[in-house]
Amino acid sequence: MRATVSQVSPANPIRCPACAGFDVRRSYPGGFRDWLMGSLGRIPLRCRGCRYRFYRKLRPGDTLGLPELTTPAEIPVTVPEPPLPPRRPDETSPSA
Repeated sequence: MRATVSQVSPANPIRCPACAGFDVRRSYPGGFRDWLMGSLGRIPLRCRGCRYRFYRKLRPGDTLGLPELTTPAEIPVTVPEPPLPPRRPDETSPSA
């Protein structure tokens, strides 16, 4: 049986516990603490925003990095106003 869109659970982006940012990546393991946490099933992660390093068990559905925007309506668009032309002195005014 095929899963429909309503049956698929949404992605669960991992948030940084320090700044609550979504831009989280795996960190390079190294040292005894990383080995110990890895043996408990926790991997080292690092926030790209505040550089905070933490450990977390990854569950099915967890995603790393910035969450994907699903529809173009969710993308904020700011249209800048065109620049004004430079002002020239009025040639019709009498000079002093």
